[in-house]
Amino acid sequence: MSIQNISSTAIREITGNAARLMRQDPATSPAKHADNVTLSAAGLRALSSEQEAGVSGAGGKVSLDTNQGVVNQDIESFLVDNKAKSNGELPPLLMPSQRNIDALSGYLSAKFPGFLSANGIPYAPEQITYDSAGQVQFPADYPYAKELKQALQESPVMANALSWSVGLSQSKALLDEGVRFQQEYLNASPQQLGAVLARHAQLLSGNAPAPQAAISFSPTGEVRLTVDGKPQSA
Repeated sequence: MSIQNISSTAIREITGNAARLMRQDPATSPAKHADNVTLSAAGLRALSSEQEAGVSGAGGKVSLDTNQGVVNQDIESFLVDNKAKSNGELPPLLMPSQRNIDALSGYLSAKFPGFLSANGIPYAPEQITYDSAGQVQFPADYPYAKELKQALQESPVMANALSWSVGLSQSKALLDEGVRFQQEYLNASPQQLGAVLARHAQLLSGNAPAPQAAISFSPTGEVRLTVDGKPQSA
């Protein structure tokens, strides 16, 4: 693809590759029906610039960005009631916005320490990640891995809160890169275009590896999300 042949339409298609990439890995697809969601370039920019928190970490009603618009719902009921209805109607799907990531992080910070205590688990693992099959992973030396996996199997609300936090963080990182490419390309001089294309070569190829997101916990139980080793941020 030559520099001269990249049109604004092509840029939007390239950004769309990022949206499709986020659905290739089960761990980056927090809703099973994410294949039905298509984000426009304008939608990506809107999600990336979303700054309103609207977060209640204790599990009360929160504002969440979905494919059906903003919904205000008790976060625990949203986490557990994510299956298709008997008539085949799909529930709202969480979008990879900062507001949703903050809502899930707040919920985990408020609830995960008590969840561990209720299940007789003395402390959280240093880090929680997910493999390419979407299976939860703990450090090899974490002594309560078996107990925590069992507890999560018995608590879909907590299991979803953890996996969706990671999935949305990974997805947002991919979408953010697509937006950065758009902005850099449109603002670049002819002399700068080659460097912009080289910097985003993996995104342009459609073979970019999924970002690696992880959850860790502070000594006080506060959730910390990282993407490729760096703090997740807006």
